[in-house]
Amino acid sequence: AESLDAVDRCGRYLEQLDAFSEGRVRWFRFPHLDRGADPNARAVLAAELRDRGYRVAGCSLDSFDYAYEGPLAMAALCAEPERERQVLERYAQTSTKILRFHLAASRKLLERDPAHSLLFHFGAATSHKLGNLLREWGARGARFCSLEEAVDDPLHREFDADYQRQGLFSPQTTDRRIVSRLRRRFFGTLQSSS
Repeated sequence: AESLDAVDRCGRYLEQLDAFSEGRVRWFRFPHLDRGADPNARAVLAAELRDRGYRVAGCSLDSFDYAYEGPLAMAALCAEPERERQVLERYAQTSTKILRFHLAASRKLLERDPAHSLLFHFGAATSHKLGNLLREWGARGARFCSLEEAVDDPLHREFDADYQRQGLFSPQTTDRRIVSRLRRRFFGTLQSSS
């Protein structure tokens, strides 16, 4: 009930800003990608969101951009431009590694190239680097599509995300050892980027 109250308050605010005018889709992304504690809670939340006209925006790749906000803010606060540059460069390198790693992993697991939905936040790291990242990824062959096209991919239709699994893989994935190994490598990459 508390979550739905927050959704309603935020929805009223967005309506005042004409966020849903001109036929725009009412997208909803679960905070922390957490869809609920158990299957029943997830089903209730999904139904309530549908009743409110929202479409859930799944996430198959997390940029972990928020992990760089603290170090970036500290470098700025300490007036250390070289340190700021290093943090931003590490963020860009890690984001590209994450993308390449998960594209290869999803090809191996799903035997095709799914349409991924990337998670970014409105923060300093992303605002500094997102344009460059998109250009670089495009130059490396990435094809960009609308969020609607991405979440229509079977990867997202099969999606039953929960926070513990980070929602990065479909429940149809059969080899859990591969998923576990991918998660360890994925988080290892993040942890090594102090």
